Amino acid sequence: MYRTRVVLAFLFLFAVGVLVPGYSYAADPYEPNNSMSSAAIVTYPTDIQAEFSHAWDTDYYKIHLESGCYRFTASQEDSPYQLYNLTPVILDSAGVLVSCGPSVYREGSTETRYTVTQAGDYYVQIGEYDEPAPVEDPGTPYRLVIDAAPDTFEPNNTRANATSLAQAGVYTSYTSTPNDIDYYKMYLSEGAIVHVFTEHLGGMGMGGLKLQVFGGVDTVPSYEEHCDAPNEAVGTVIRADVEGYVYVSVQPWPINETEGWESPYTLTVTGDFSVLPKAVVYNPIAPSTMYRSHPYTIYGYVVPKHTSGYYLVQLNFYLRNSHGVYVYHSHVHARRYYYSTTKTKYKATVSLPHTGKWRVRAYHSCSKHAGSYSGYDYITVK
Repeated sequence: MYRTRVVLAFLFLFAVGVLVPGYSYAADPYEPNNSMSSAAIVTYPTDIQAEFSHAWDTDYYKIHLESGCYRFTASQEDSPYQLYNLTPVILDSAGVLVSCGPSVYREGSTETRYTVTQAGDYYVQIGEYDEPAPVEDPGTPYRLVIDAAPDTFEPNNTRANATSLAQAGVYTSYTSTPNDIDYYKMYLSEGAIVHVFTEHLGGMGMGGLKLQVFGGVDTVPSYEEHCDAPNEAVGTVIRADVEGYVYVSVQPWPINETEGWESPYTLTVTGDFSVLPKAVVYNPIAPSTMYRSHPYTIYGYVVPKHTSGYYLVQLNFYLRNSHGVYVYHSHVHARRYYYSTTKTKYKATVSLPHTGKWRVRAYHSCSKHAGSYSGYDYITVK
């Protein structure tokens, strides 16, 4: 909000323009252009090379823009007379501020983007307003470039048209309106582990960005976090329990408020999307009859061989209810017992607490294999 107030005060001070006696405006072909009414008319695209003619100078440029996404880049070189905090400001035809780029301190460049939804005339106000230059300042050069800045991922405002990410990488985009939501989707194999985070690169106002992660058709995010200001980042780890699409969304924070929009950001994705192979898990072998609360051994095999890790599989137990439906009851971990050249044996000692009909199956997953289940073995407990 601080920068917005400063810019608005700046607009008020220079709306009528200032002419400096004794200054040769011929040195800058765009002068005098110190107010909206005297703004220099330029055509799109444009590359303006001009200068600030005196302390607290502000220059205005008028340009007609059709609907689309535009980039406004301002730059300056360091000099003994350098003013501070070069800032491009975008105004509509009525002089209302619609976008404001971050300031650049002394030498360097700064960029702001704006999505024009209604074709018309717009103004670019550019000035250095934090500190006045020395009175002997002969003119500080600067450059203003206005060109296209298409968001190659748009439209991606719903899950239906989400941008598909086929591999890990760094993706650069920006939120183009106060309520813009950008959706991305990744097709992950069961067991895949992917890291995602978004970094706010600055832009209009001092708001932040919110990152959300959705699994499959879920409407409630499994992860949600936001950063509050530019140059901050948030992220998480996605572990795919099942094969399918995972959706990631990036949006201004707080949404529907102008403090967070027109914000460039990067979405960084690392990890392996590829399908992991599944190990073959053979059915557990259990006694067909067991007595309640007595210990028994259950064992089985996994292919290929696994030579590391204490526990090899998880044994899930299901008890049949009065309706004849098997309901999950509990599980135990079976340890790796021994291995041959082709397979590994697992074994566990269990005791079942209730009489009735039971069934058991094994589940295996590890860093090299996606999760896989065995079939069932059946037990009668007396």
